[in-house]
Amino acid sequence: MNGCLKRPARAGALVVLACLLLLAGCGRTVFVSGGGYPSSQPGHAVSGQPLSEQADAAWRAGNYAEAERLYNVVARDAALPTEQRALAWERVARAALSSGNMQGAQNALKFWKDLVPGAENSSAWLDVQSKLSAAGGAGQPSFSSGCVALALPLSGAYGPFGNKIAAGATAAQGELSKSGMMMDVRMIDTESSDWLDKLSQLPPQCVMVGGPLRADRYTAMKSRSIQQSRAVFAFLPSLEGSDEGTVAWRFFASPQDQIDAVLNFTRNLGISSYGVLAPTDTYGQRMTDLFLKAVRTNGSTAKIATYPSGDTTSWGEVMRGFVGGTMRGKTPVPTSTFQAAFIPDSWKNLELLVPFLFYQGEDRLVLMGTSLWEQGLSNRSSVNVANLDLAIFPGAWNPASPSPAAGALVRAMAESGKGTPDFWEGIGYDFVRMASVMNLQTPWTPAQVNQRLASAQNMEWSMAPMSWSNGKAAQALFVFRPVQSGFELAEPGAFKTRYNEIIARHARRVGR
Repeated sequence: MNGCLKRPARAGALVVLACLLLLAGCGRTVFVSGGGYPSSQPGHAVSGQPLSEQADAAWRAGNYAEAERLYNVVARDAALPTEQRALAWERVARAALSSGNMQGAQNALKFWKDLVPGAENSSAWLDVQSKLSAAGGAGQPSFSSGCVALALPLSGAYGPFGNKIAAGATAAQGELSKSGMMMDVRMIDTESSDWLDKLSQLPPQCVMVGGPLRADRYTAMKSRSIQQSRAVFAFLPSLEGSDEGTVAWRFFASPQDQIDAVLNFTRNLGISSYGVLAPTDTYGQRMTDLFLKAVRTNGSTAKIATYPSGDTTSWGEVMRGFVGGTMRGKTPVPTSTFQAAFIPDSWKNLELLVPFLFYQGEDRLVLMGTSLWEQGLSNRSSVNVANLDLAIFPGAWNPASPSPAAGALVRAMAESGKGTPDFWEGIGYDFVRMASVMNLQTPWTPAQVNQRLASAQNMEWSMAPMSWSNGKAAQALFVFRPVQSGFELAEPGAFKTRYNEIIARHARRVGR
């Protein structure tokens, strides 16, 4: 996804997210540029039935996600007997464990202990703690209440992206509230004329700011010295000069992350020689330069060919020179010796390029793309994957992720009627959760931010995990392959088998 904002934004705009509904008891979401306060009315799964009975019914039915939600409410009802509330906290912890919400289980144990001093010595409490430790939840960083701001385009051409991030942020706020963490989330529309004033006027406890999403907005923030009073985590693939880790931080994959992902995947296949087939536009050339640097650093080689992205008339000749196409009778035989080709172009152009390669007889290359391919496939209901058995590309969101955090985001979006999440919702969801873990307070320093990032990065991620070294971000992106329904995670073993079969088939075809 990192290249998408360097290309023209999608036409049209989504309806601006206004008055996002929150679960009972969660922190407020404030749209500083005029969104107001959403309502926070407690919900009842069955009208008129006591919540404790609803929770018991969900528990007996094995609906642990619903049981966790309902018992969270019951456990906080000060009018109930302590014994009943303690049992509710136990059920919250066990239900959270059953649904994979390790942090929710950990928080429930804490509240249980706070409610009943000495509870940590009981057999029930120790049993839950033992199961949590065995599941690997004991080392997860703790979440906290607090305030966080997001500076996003909630209108205009970039509004669809900003609104998705906002929806993910609100989902995180709701999930945190289930464990008693009240996050005050402030939304500022960077497309409004007074957005910098709104940002400057945020309460001092709103230390962390997610965004902006546009490079020019980041520059505008610097001109107002916003970075001196706020810990800004830009949703950008790169920052100006030496800003990263000192003046501001990044919460977004870089072009280098994309290249590292596909290179690591192909190197595990035993591939060491590469070609680059790139358009002559700015994006293509920038990605080519980064790819060549990465390849040469590891002692690999690369052959380069470029083509004009808007004119297909010369593509046949470019492909012939790229793969060294010759004819053996009626059989096209390539003379290329590289095993994979990096193609930093759109999915639409890739579909046009591949037939030119196959016409020259080159049917055995691993085709390596960028996140532009994910962008092009995200809204496709059907994909023609003929001749694309060896295509791979990086991405930050795995629709089939087994991560409990990803599952929680999917459920939260479904419950709010907002459909299936993607990478953009994942950014908002993970950023608010990380801000809760960071729990930055004034006064703060860049060194303190870097120190807290070292532990905060160990949280459970809904998207591809991010890490920071000396304040500089990296994201361990997933590697996908296109399929008829869109794309799926590329499984290394199965991919290698398919690669070897295609190499053998090519050898039979050309008589080698």
